[in-house]
Amino acid sequence: MTQTPEDSDRTEDKARKIDPGSVLGALALPVFVLDENNRFASLNLAAEQLFAASAATLTGREITSVLPSDNPLLTLVEQVRRKGYSISESDITLESPRLGHISWRPRFRRFPKRPTP
Repeated sequence: MTQTPEDSDRTEDKARKIDPGSVLGALALPVFVLDENNRFASLNLAAEQLFAASAATLTGREITSVLPSDNPLLTLVEQVRRKGYSISESDITLESPRLGHISWRPRFRRFPKRPTP
């Protein structure tokens, strides 16, 4: 079966309507972005649940506002920044008075900085 130009237009329209924020928000895995100062830049719903706070509350705040500065997660973040490659850790524990005790299997990826216009 061949695709008509109208079919192609409909496919392109559907692709344009996909909102990346909605896709990230629907993921069951926590996804969060830290800026160069370890401040939250964005979080999905699963990350909000992990850190027991809303994205509006956490955005712009340092990750140490929810985790102690000696948490292994921060060590892994620095490793990714220094070495520039992805890391998948088997299990780490996130523990703080706010979060309690959580065992988590994180995956990290370093993204290149966006060029400034």
